[in-house]
Amino acid sequence: MSSKVTLLQLLSKPEYYDLIVMVGDHLSNNEVNLTPDYLRKNLNLTKREFNSRIEVLMSYELVDMVNNQYILTTIGNDAYDSLRIIDNAIKMKENFDTNNKDILDDISFQY
Repeated sequence: MSSKVTLLQLLSKPEYYDLIVMVGDHLSNNEVNLTPDYLRKNLNLTKREFNSRIEVLMSYELVDMVNNQYILTTIGNDAYDSLRIIDNAIKMKENFDTNNKDILDDISFQY
């Protein structure tokens, strides 16, 4: 059970959340520029910062590298999907809190 808590704590940190979401979003859109340099530049990280963060995600088996490109592992993909579902739920709650009568027209149920 402690590993689940640790994984949740890890993904709640912006530095890891941003990295896994960026990889997942690019893979979802079939973009293939997920090289270390591309990700590092887009996240505005030093090489050392990037290597440290990606190493943590790799040690949790969330991300792997194939042909000098990062991919999500099975558990990484599940984590990414869960993060997107949570993001959508937060957006839906914010919309409900606005007393907007046309809320169902504004909500996308895709992630």
